[in-house]
Amino acid sequence: FGLPLTLEETLAGTFALGLKEGLGALILEHLPKEYSEKIDKLLGLGLLQNKNSRLEFTRMGRLYENEICEMFYTQNVIQNAKARRLVS
Repeated sequence: FGLPLTLEETLAGTFALGLKEGLGALILEHLPKEYSEKIDKLLGLGLLQNKNSRLEFTRMGRLYENEICEMFYTQNVIQNAKARRLVS
């Protein structure tokens, strides 16, 4: 059914799923620098928040959940997902 994923793609998927439940500080400490920059931007826009030592969506961020998660995916994953939608 699926395509083999790189380590980077697996990390992005795990991050996106974890973000939906809230990510703890220990996980956040081990993310790549690119993630930290994107997270800081999303915090500044009010789409993510630190609450009870967990990173999670704000109410407004929940409206853009899929778009926010997509920011962390590789171009390969995004292109494959779009191709699947066209086929379905």
